[in-house]
Amino acid sequence: MHQTKPDQKLTEVAAKELGDEAWGAHLTGSSEAALFLFRASNLVVVTDMSCDTSCGLDIVAATRAYADAIAARAS
Repeated sequence: MHQTKPDQKLTEVAAKELGDEAWGAHLTGSSEAALFLFRASNLVVVTDMSCDTSCGLDIVAATRAYADAIAARAS
């Protein structure tokens, strides 16, 4: 289990194109991460990428591209 540190902030990000029940988040601070949760038919999918420090790239876009690729293959 990972506990959020005082200098970290969790922000929700848009995930609506992945379905009505989809959810996305971006964690920033001493570490950085992004994740998307969505349903593809009867499968619940979690895509997640994280870095111990700042990733140095658009981690939300990279994680979203991964989620979109999984969703496309599942349909």
